[in-house]
Amino acid sequence: MKVISFDKVKKTSFDNVKDTIFKEAYNEINQNKGISRDDIFHEVDNHNLLKAFMMMLLWGGAFPSNINRVLKVEEIDGKLERTYNLINGINEGPCNVEKAFELMFEESNINDDEPSNRIDGIGVSFLTKVLYFFDKSKTGAEALIFDKWSQLEHCALIIANNEDLRDFYRIKPTKRSIKITSYRKNIYELYDDYMTRMRNIASSLGMDNTGKLEEFLFGYSLGSIEDKKCQELDKKQNIAESSNPRRFLVNYLNNHINQCSVTNT
Repeated sequence: MKVISFDKVKKTSFDNVKDTIFKEAYNEINQNKGISRDDIFHEVDNHNLLKAFMMMLLWGGAFPSNINRVLKVEEIDGKLERTYNLINGINEGPCNVEKAFELMFEESNINDDEPSNRIDGIGVSFLTKVLYFFDKSKTGAEALIFDKWSQLEHCALIIANNEDLRDFYRIKPTKRSIKITSYRKNIYELYDDYMTRMRNIASSLGMDNTGKLEEFLFGYSLGSIEDKKCQELDKKQNIAESSNPRRFLVNYLNNHINQCSVTNT
């Protein structure tokens, strides 16, 4: 099954960030007027892991202050290399998403034989971006991005399956979207549950790459030019539901939030 990609290039000013590799990635983005997922995958394919990581930070909209924290991390090359090996089963046995996640998430070494791969300045959102882009399997069982939008997708999947959202998240509506305020389970349990649900959906649609499903559902930023174009087209064609997956997601959750009573627990 072929899906339309809603991936969007991003361009931000980071002139105050001082680092040779970062500047190289930043200059390329300025020359190309943006960056796409394929650009990052290209660097990973050429095993330019640090450059690919810098491009992830730019693509994902990291703040300059966070990037400056990242650049102060010692042995960042080794952390990225170990994570790449873990996620692809190189020198470490079978591909192990959970172990790769935990070693990047832990603040200190789990034991003397397994040093922490944690990189200060990034949280779960960027941690899972690293796993997603470094994963070379792309067989339907690959790691996925788990940022605030993926977590809202997870919420929607839980609701659609008639489960109690309060067992997983605490959320509240905001003027523009919906905000997750806390987790009710171990973060990896939530991540693994999300990936399992997404794989099942991809399989039911005949898709052999779950990442493409996640890419489609990512949609356009609310209020962006592309989002407004979708709204105009929907209005012209008299379509009740938004053709922008992200807006559809927010509308769906808002329509169900009272039913779930997630703000009163």
